[in-house]
Amino acid sequence: MALYYCGIAWTCFTRFGSKLNERSVDTTELLDFPEMRSVGVSQMKLFQDATSSVQWGNPESAPFFRVIDLLGKISHWKVSGSFAKTLLSLVEDTQDLF
Repeated sequence: MALYYCGIAWTCFTRFGSKLNERSVDTTELLDFPEMRSVGVSQMKLFQDATSSVQWGNPESAPFFRVIDLLGKISHWKVSGSFAKTLLSLVEDTQDLF
């Protein structure tokens, strides 16, 4: 279920996240997670690495397809296959959905 939610979140982020780039949003407030800070993760670098290859308005990307691939590998639960098919349909029908 968590992977499915990641796929949905990624689709929304790539589809509507470009609006964040158009406005001048202070990302330091958005990226202030004490849990990540406590283990020494550079949140800004992580965010920049994750968004460097994003095609805004299009969910097709390596992280998105990785989520679909992982869902497809969980073969003993049929619901994961349904989740993977649903996420894949978001890629195929992107123009019709939004």
